[in-house]
Amino acid sequence: MLTLESITAGYGELTVLSDLDITLAKGETVCLIGPNGAGKSTVLRVVAGQLYPTGGRVLYNESDVSGFGCQKKISMGILFVPQGRNVFPSLSILENLHLSRVFISEEQFRERLEDVFLTFPWMREKLQNSAGSLSGGLRQMLALSRILLLRPQLVLLDEPSLGLSPLVVDEVFQIISDLNSKEISFLLVEQNARKGLSVAHRGYVLESGRNRLTGSGNSLLDDPEVQKLYLGG
Repeated sequence: MLTLESITAGYGELTVLSDLDITLAKGETVCLIGPNGAGKSTVLRVVAGQLYPTGGRVLYNESDVSGFGCQKKISMGILFVPQGRNVFPSLSILENLHLSRVFISEEQFRERLEDVFLTFPWMREKLQNSAGSLSGGLRQMLALSRILLLRPQLVLLDEPSLGLSPLVVDEVFQIISDLNSKEISFLLVEQNARKGLSVAHRGYVLESGRNRLTGSGNSLLDDPEVQKLYLGG
């Protein structure tokens, strides 16, 4: 589904990614781990169309989408949930969900909203509550529900566990696994390497914008180097 071929990218004169290769098959969850500054979030921005590579190619369903921006990527089923401020706290839950109406009709919105309630049943009774009144975990679920309205094929998630309690983290990752079982693919950046790799089919360890290690989620969890550097082993 997704191939990053020899990607070089950065900000101005600062090169962050250098000759990076990543692949993701349809239906997979792939997790990127590594130290701060390794380029993990930059990978997501390149795939999302927020940042254009200066070298290499981004292939999506075998088409070169390297020069496509965010709006075009969204229309192709690539949705990005950024780190941190991913909802509008001054708006109600319903108003946050209505932002998807930029891309779909009112009829589609109403039909798909019922599907969202199946995944997040708590939301039906809280539609008029402000998003700012929600806990961090519920805000993350609201961000996920907003993109579900657009029927994504590939979801890019940047640090979904950031600032959440362990119990809420478990709930968020269970939702990711459930959605993945419905054939939604995920490219995930996660500082909680143990949790990220536990739901991933495959993972990549990035360092200084390059691949350091790659393998299945389980094999990376068992790797002594990964355990020492990222799992506290």
